[in-house]
Amino acid sequence: MKIGIIVVNFNNAGHTEKMVASVASIAGGHDVDFVIVDNASQITDFNYLKRLESSVIKIRIISSKTNLGYFNGLNLGLKSLTGSYDYVMVANNDLILESDFFRQLQVMSFHDDVAVIAPNIITLDGVQQNPLCVQRMSKIRKAGLKIYYINYYFGNFIYSIRKIYNKLTRKAVHNCPSQYIYMGIGAAYILTPLFFDKMKVLPTDVFLWSEEALLGGRLAAEKLKMWYESKIILHHAENSSTSKMPSRKVYFIAKESFHKTYKYY
Repeated sequence: MKIGIIVVNFNNAGHTEKMVASVASIAGGHDVDFVIVDNASQITDFNYLKRLESSVIKIRIISSKTNLGYFNGLNLGLKSLTGSYDYVMVANNDLILESDFFRQLQVMSFHDDVAVIAPNIITLDGVQQNPLCVQRMSKIRKAGLKIYYINYYFGNFIYSIRKIYNKLTRKAVHNCPSQYIYMGIGAAYILTPLFFDKMKVLPTDVFLWSEEALLGGRLAAEKLKMWYESKIILHHAENSSTSKMPSRKVYFIAKESFHKTYKYY
């Protein structure tokens, strides 16, 4: 199986190194191209990346002089690929692959209309992040998001209450079956050959955040499907890049992205 893996790095080369090691440790006889797009990191972080090497997988580093954001950064990596691949995974760089990741991907077959596979992504505290939305959001849920973005301080208050509520009520493992979904969390997507036949690159209407809704909406417009696969597992450190950004900056970038993509939710 030939697979490409593209990640975006922004001042957290240590996470990228761990992911490279994770991929190399289970690659076996598979042909794996690992592409790292560096989004204008500090020179010390970029130099750290340049020291990464592996005798098992091919590692290539692409340096961007400006921070392109998430999907734009991934597209830079996608455009660098040549030839055909069985699958291409586009992802955050703070993921660790389950030991049978490649085996599960190799033995599975998917419906002809599946352009994107959303893997089972599990946080370090055991919470499964997919599927994000099986169907499009209800009007009530969308209204709740609108309220959240009314005011920065009010939004932080709602976020704190929601975080406490989720901690008290959600189960760490929800055992959701594999199925068609509308949105998968943006931490990782596995692109099939159909994606490249119909779309070629990821939609780039936003710099950061709300990519999930944007991709879900574009797939629907193209009459393509996203499939959640529970047996393909990734472990997610979560927020390793965005945690370094000021919370106010995070809020206003997310707010702008939400309003740009509202129609896709």
